[in-house]
Amino acid sequence: MKLKWFTIVPIVLIITSIISSLIAFNQNGRLNQGYLYLDNSDKTTIYEGEYFAIIGNIDEKAHFIEGHSLESYYLVSLYDINEILLAEYKVEISLNGQTYNSAIVTFSLSENKNVIDEMSDYLFKVNLQKESSYHLGLSELSNPGSLDEIDIALVNIPSDVLSLKSIMESVAYTTLIFSIVSAFTILGIYYIKKR
Repeated sequence: MKLKWFTIVPIVLIITSIISSLIAFNQNGRLNQGYLYLDNSDKTTIYEGEYFAIIGNIDEKAHFIEGHSLESYYLVSLYDINEILLAEYKVEISLNGQTYNSAIVTFSLSENKNVIDEMSDYLFKVNLQKESSYHLGLSELSNPGSLDEIDIALVNIPSDVLSLKSIMESVAYTTLIFSIVSAFTILGIYYIKKR
């Protein structure tokens, strides 16, 4: 068999790597559709099921956090190390045209004060319907400590999308490595044959 036929191997591996990378990139875009940011606007869900509330941009003065699911909104409270209230935030998640229903919250962080740096859980969980429009509200109730405003995102990461992304990233990386190794091997064989 002629050596030039072996040059097809690295080309096929590079094409496989490119296709796998494109699929992984597409899955990454689908994962981003599972992030809904509470910014006082209306958002349409892509995925159905439980969304985990992740909090960010917490001021360094805040040491404790507390969450309460009340009748008309979800209350987030931040405290300093001496357990003095720094800020309170009102979270309202509701289907468009409807009012907040506390039953939407399926899990809430312990109502005791939690140390922010030791917090491993999400703030709360909500159950959202697929392809429905929700109003995602976040507003400041009080801020005697003059803290920066927090950010809250609702996250739903479908396992099938995440698995396919991980597999395609692995395939892309592996085939790229093999294409480089095979190209050097073919060049080495070609050089030895010429001598």
